[in-house]
Amino acid sequence: MTLPLYVGLPMWANQDWQGSLYPRQAKTDLLSDYAAVFSSVEGNTTFYSGVPKPDTIAAWARQAPAHFRFCFKLPASVTHDQRLGSLASAWEFIEALTPLHDRLGPTMVQLPRDFGPSELPKLEALLAHWPTQLPCAVEVRHPVFFRLCWYLLLVFAYRYAKPRFLGWPRGFKQPSPCQVIG
Repeated sequence: MTLPLYVGLPMWANQDWQGSLYPRQAKTDLLSDYAAVFSSVEGNTTFYSGVPKPDTIAAWARQAPAHFRFCFKLPASVTHDQRLGSLASAWEFIEALTPLHDRLGPTMVQLPRDFGPSELPKLEALLAHWPTQLPCAVEVRHPVFFRLCWYLLLVFAYRYAKPRFLGWPRGFKQPSPCQVIG
């Protein structure tokens, strides 16, 4: 099976691109011009600004073609300030993006650099209730995760992503990641 390839940048509203990617005097609808060249965007702004306003989301829906994919970041208020401790804000964010659900690529859950193994149950709570129709990507950044062998990371990924992403050999007994690395 060949999967589609989506290519994009971390943003579309870069004024430095006027005269090259965008017309020289472009001020609005930059997303339309961007989407004529690229097929996805990271949407990094939601990490800093939080839940977009409904009229902003409606404008994005109008400006991007059906094949385009938005890959937004879960707001820092959810991942860094609340440290996944209150998931109501995460669900509010996902609900606000409903007009774009047919065009969502993976939503990035970027964890703080000091979000380590002891906090994995909070990540588990998020992923256990993540909408199955929406892709999710988790970025771990704590140094302990880089010292683990890839096998343990696969155990973690399988536990929380199944059955959406990974297959597992028959007869494999998966331990809890908290038991393995906690």
